[in-house]
Amino acid sequence: MSKFITKIGMPMLAVLLLAGNLWAATLTASPVVYNVTVSQVRVYNSDLSTWYVAGSGDLTFDIASVTAGSVVANYVSGANLSEGTYTQVEVTLSRTMSVKAQVTDAGGVFGGGAGVTYYTTSTTTSGAVSCSTAAGSYNTGSTRIPDAVASSLPATETLSGNYLIHLDTLPNIIVKKGGTKSVKVNFNTTNVVTFENVGVGTVICYPGPPTVTITQ
Repeated sequence: MSKFITKIGMPMLAVLLLAGNLWAATLTASPVVYNVTVSQVRVYNSDLSTWYVAGSGDLTFDIASVTAGSVVANYVSGANLSEGTYTQVEVTLSRTMSVKAQVTDAGGVFGGGAGVTYYTTSTTTSGAVSCSTAAGSYNTGSTRIPDAVASSLPATETLSGNYLIHLDTLPNIIVKKGGTKSVKVNFNTTNVVTFENVGVGTVICYPGPPTVTITQ
């Protein structure tokens, strides 16, 4: 058996949260907090046509944090895997996630005036995070991927009960007996939070997928 280690993180989902109003005004921002909960990670040995569990048990981590890699690394570090070529990874995540972000409406597109800043709050509206112009309400808010988007998800994502199962490719990792492999996965959460004006004085927000890069 050989060891499998991930140094930075693991693949993430493509999140589709709300259909919203096609003509609604929107702005984007980078989150200071983006929490997701991973329940299981499996990797696929194409030589043996077998899936192996590399990590299991709930782990919540902040993919917007620079320390996310060291936290997530412990989740799959030391997994014993059979020799062979590993080509796919399957990640099971909670459908509930949370974000904290703010955006300044420089152009006044939300109708509240130019230069007004909108903050995420701990309140939920129609499954999305409610936003406020009051800095004192600035907090982390939770949202859940709704059943309604199941048919809109890409083929690599499946909703199952309280979970979203995401399938991704690996860069043909060859594991040999007694060896140790390290996989680096980088998350880029720049401007992945969308703020949307859904009515007079009503702004909500929801997270989108980060850009994920997997290398050996």
